[in-house]
Amino acid sequence: MSIVLLLGVFDMSLGMMVSLITILVVYSAKQWGLAAAIGVAVPAGLACGGLNGLIITKLKINPFITTLAPRFLFKGIALAITSGSPVANTNEALAGLFEVKILSLPFITLTLPMLVMFASLFAVEYVLRNTKLGHDIYVTGGKFEAARYVGISTDFMYFVGYMSVGLFAGITAVLLASFQGSGNAALGRASPCRALPRAFLGGISLMGRLWQRHSRRFSEWQRLQLIIKILYYTASGLVLEPKTLREPLAQDRRCHSWNWVLLVWKVSLHHGRRLQ
Repeated sequence: MSIVLLLGVFDMSLGMMVSLITILVVYSAKQWGLAAAIGVAVPAGLACGGLNGLIITKLKINPFITTLAPRFLFKGIALAITSGSPVANTNEALAGLFEVKILSLPFITLTLPMLVMFASLFAVEYVLRNTKLGHDIYVTGGKFEAARYVGISTDFMYFVGYMSVGLFAGITAVLLASFQGSGNAALGRASPCRALPRAFLGGISLMGRLWQRHSRRFSEWQRLQLIIKILYYTASGLVLEPKTLREPLAQDRRCHSWNWVLLVWKVSLHHGRRLQ
């Protein structure tokens, strides 16, 4: 979602796209195994994202309306496939995928979903900061008319943005199906509502570009972001839990430890830009 927001557009179909792909993942895992499920999820996500991109770039329809219509299309297909009921996963490899531990320390555990998150984060950050494609994305989102005047294919930028949404939707759907133990047409219904404020608090303007990206010191807005994140992470990590919820919340605290790592990393990036 962050890349399309940087371009100054939206994708309201994200949640239903993920829901539909979770169903395809579970069915594929049942029939052909985990490798086939992953092989189905990524192309399915790219196809869904490509559909949005083609409609926007070729038919010149408003991105909000364009992605709102496929949202209902994907939901309808998912409901038709499942008859409105969740599809239980019976593949043990898929069921255990979410709990795969990469690194275990006394105070924190790095699991496969966390590794995927970090890999995705660093990959996107590298592309945006160090490649022509990333620079073109910033220019298109920041100054659309200027991007066209300097020869940037804005249609191609939009298409790449929506394809990236589909790619990460496919990856997310595999992990979500593993975590939930099922494919469900309602799993991602609130995803856009969650993704938008998180990207916004992460520093992305809802009109394209970043907030104060080139500021040489923390702006008032950046200070507000840091305060909100510190309060959120602290409050989430200090919940007093009953015994029945101790283990789930212990896992949640480990996740919030990684949130602190990401927060420190973001601050270090900011100061790195200052030194440059």
